[in-house]
Amino acid sequence: MINIRLDEVGRYIELEVFGAYQPEKVSEILASMRGLAESYGRFSVIEIRHGKPTNLLAMLGSASKASGSEKDYKFLSKLWRYAVVSDEPGFLFRLAAAFGTGQAAKIKLFKQHEADLARQWVKQEKSQVTSVPMT
Repeated sequence: MINIRLDEVGRYIELEVFGAYQPEKVSEILASMRGLAESYGRFSVIEIRHGKPTNLLAMLGSASKASGSEKDYKFLSKLWRYAVVSDEPGFLFRLAAAFGTGQAAKIKLFKQHEADLARQWVKQEKSQVTSVPMT
């Protein structure tokens, strides 16, 4: 199950994943991201994982089918920060954090008890120079 919460003040979408990603929610997630990118010029994502999520590949496959053309994905270049809150972040996110994404977006991993720090981190403006502990 996946819960989706949009925070327009902080310009981020919060995904709370319980056990499995739901491919049928991809269009809702993409619409929320697109809306934030169009309204504010950028957006961030917080993914809070409870347990070790499954169906990630199915969800990514659905994402490629959810949009009929490449122009629908241009808003993804407006992704500014991506926080993963989990005690088991997974191999993919460990690699991304270690080697970077090659994009302007920053990815950061947080432990479950650091969910509030993750929210603060995605809300930070570029000009703010406060430190968030590395995990």
